[in-house]
Amino acid sequence: MLDNQSDETNSPVAPGGGTTNFTVVFDPAAVGSSSATLTIANDDPDENPYDFAIRGAGIVSTNVSVSGRVSTPAGLGLRNAIVSITDSQGVRRTATTTSFGFYNFDEVASGRNYVVTVSSRRYRFASRPLLINDNVSNLDFVAQE
Repeated sequence: MLDNQSDETNSPVAPGGGTTNFTVVFDPAAVGSSSATLTIANDDPDENPYDFAIRGAGIVSTNVSVSGRVSTPAGLGLRNAIVSITDSQGVRRTATTTSFGFYNFDEVASGRNYVVTVSSRRYRFASRPLLINDNVSNLDFVAQE
């Protein structure tokens, strides 16, 4: 089942062959193959309306967990380090490591790109870009000397 939406927004094209840009988001409400028709009304008598067939696949987006350990160069757990996970929209969540250096994020939306970073007063860490599709454990960070 697809959500049928109508947007009566007027975005006129300049006379004489101008252009107008717009974005179409096709977000099927069901899992699997879906199709829809995009209809754009216009004032061209022999090409009104413009109809475009759209096809896409609906996917299940589940929530997963991301966890790991932050350690010193000697392998000791680093407490009170701040681990951040940031999605492609810039939404950032943080967790503070335990006394043994462990951290955990629950309810992370799967099927998205994230960047995981660690900050500490004493050590530096390389950030990690990830595409998260399932639970991630042992996403460990070792401090750089």
